[in-house]
Amino acid sequence: MNSTSSITRSGGLMTGTPVGAGVYDVTYTGNSMLTTTELAGTGLRNLTLNLAASQIVTLATPRSMSGNLVLTNGILNTTTNLLTITGSSLGGGGSATSHVNGSLAKTGSNNFSFPVGNGTIYRPISVSSLSASATVTASYTQANPQTTFGNTKAAGIDHIGVCEYWNLDDGAPQ
Repeated sequence: MNSTSSITRSGGLMTGTPVGAGVYDVTYTGNSMLTTTELAGTGLRNLTLNLAASQIVTLATPRSMSGNLVLTNGILNTTTNLLTITGSSLGGGGSATSHVNGSLAKTGSNNFSFPVGNGTIYRPISVSSLSASATVTASYTQANPQTTFGNTKAAGIDHIGVCEYWNLDDGAPQ
């Protein structure tokens, strides 16, 4: 594909607008479950989901994007392939009907709100005041964390919940 062509999925469910040589702003619309195989080999700047209720877009491969993730309606499934936002996006958006199901990574040092959840549950988590650029990965799990991690509390922790937890990882050694 060249920078003057656009990407259109049959039925108008996905459109890609060129913004540079091989780089696209991609929007998903409609009411069908989709997999992002048509994005293989292309650069991604902005990604917008504006689907019918309960529709899912699943990443077919790990992807990086340099712009904004706009979640209007629909779930972005990243349970097997990570989406990494590398630009200056501040995050935000998200709802019970539109969030990331799985992990989402952000590279940079600016504040960021991860619009993560699980199914119809939206449970965002944010980072702020990072002292240096890092790649931070976040995910939400609706399960008892004590089953996975045990119930030993570190100093300063008062109690451990039993119904949900978040994983927030900056990749630094522990």
